[in-house]
Amino acid sequence: FVFSATLMIYTHYYGVFVAVSLLLFLTHYRKRYSIPRRWVIGGIAFPLALYARWLIRGVVSEALRSGKTLPNEQPPWFSVHWSTPLSTINQFNNGRVLGILAPSPWWSYLLGGALFTLPALLAFKSLVRTSSEDRADAFDQEGVLLLALLWLLPVFSVLGLGVIWKVQYDVRYVMFCTAPYYILVAHGMSLIKFPKIRRAMVLALFVYSAYALRANYFIPYKENYRD
Repeated sequence: FVFSATLMIYTHYYGVFVAVSLLLFLTHYRKRYSIPRRWVIGGIAFPLALYARWLIRGVVSEALRSGKTLPNEQPPWFSVHWSTPLSTINQFNNGRVLGILAPSPWWSYLLGGALFTLPALLAFKSLVRTSSEDRADAFDQEGVLLLALLWLLPVFSVLGLGVIWKVQYDVRYVMFCTAPYYILVAHGMSLIKFPKIRRAMVLALFVYSAYALRANYFIPYKENYRD
């Protein structure tokens, strides 16, 4: 696990927030899932040791001088506004139906929220169940809490960097959070008691997501990412 986490952070800097989420989960359930303290300390020391040589070679100082990391202001498309959390969730919900570079229509927020976000929030019902003595309920609570951490903590941490330190933000930086988010959506749908409503929502979600693919395949041009 530690080796995989180290490779993850080397691959994507913001992967560190995934590791932090898992560490918070471990801390919360430390009595239920006891791990020797020396294992935890060693697990943290191992990636730090591998990163030490990389850090002392001037990466931090170069990052501090970079216009992408700590500028006075970011251009509008890389800055965080009050609406950025909403637009981020809308893009998780496949809301860029008119094109990747085009603004999302107002109705996509409502439709995507009903098909994706509402079931995801319904999954949080598992956290407030009173029958915690039941093993299935306890397992359900653990899973939902883990998914919530893996979804929300990285997103709001990266958004916070954009608000506090003006670090450039783009939704693709946190797109890895769609995995736990979609699992929460699926879990929330499974809690709907009426099979016909559940099937109708799954069908509508599939059709809406398939339609959203046109945003990727019908864009008028693509930026020259090589330059």
